[in-house]
Amino acid sequence: MRTIWMPSTAIVLAAVVTSLEGCSSSDSTAPPATGSLRITVSGPPGAPAAITVSGPAGYSRLITATTVVATLVPGTYAISATNVVIDNATYGAALSSTTVTVVASSTPATASVSYTLMSGTLALGVSGLPGGLLASVTVTGPGGFTQTATASQTFWKMVSNAGSGYFFAVSGIPWASRSSTFFSVIPRTIFIV
Repeated sequence: MRTIWMPSTAIVLAAVVTSLEGCSSSDSTAPPATGSLRITVSGPPGAPAAITVSGPAGYSRLITATTVVATLVPGTYAISATNVVIDNATYGAALSSTTVTVVASSTPATASVSYTLMSGTLALGVSGLPGGLLASVTVTGPGGFTQTATASQTFWKMVSNAGSGYFFAVSGIPWASRSSTFFSVIPRTIFIV
């Protein structure tokens, strides 16, 4: 049997290399270098939201639903949202905050965006006039809104103020013919939510 002689320095070095191979290069107790942002979205029903998150170094991302945006560089992020139109109805966004500070942490910063209905529809019905006679109905509202209808008509996207609603006035003039006078059953004031 043959004996191999190894210097004691080589044995110690081999033991150190072997023990280092079992270690990972990252320390699980080290704080994270990035952060995250949880955006909670409520509404709009049946359609994607339109939210933009922008931040340091030109960062920009479109958000369409509740999500957690991970691995963000710490800093201040701006959140903006635009209206969404679904089936001729406008939904406006209300933000909990327009800026959020993201810090290096495993706990995300938070923001919420709620979409609410901002428009309504007015269905105007005109009936009872003899054939060939056109109505003269005027619908007026905020912001100089004025529309005239000569027959039944639907007015779409009558936008309210951030969901608080607007009043619209509907008025008509009486019509006269040789044998009859036709009166409108209006004026009415309509609140559109």
